[in-house]
Amino acid sequence: MQYTINDPIVLLAGDVNEDDKINMADVVKMTSAFSTNSTDAEFDSSCDLNKDNQVNMIDAIILAKNFNKTSDNYS
Repeated sequence: MQYTINDPIVLLAGDVNEDDKINMADVVKMTSAFSTNSTDAEFDSSCDLNKDNQVNMIDAIILAKNFNKTSDNYS
């Protein structure tokens, strides 16, 4: 399939460790950065799923929404 501006590819947010699966490994990685922001040493931008420069409950909810999905779930 050819993707265009009118028919873009849909990616699932939450695969913070980039293994093509959204699972407990991603949750564990996110917990190490939870409650941090971009000025903290523990901040991990891969866990900042909504790109607001902080890792918080919003990011956890995004991950939870896609939990147990894999790249096979892409349209």
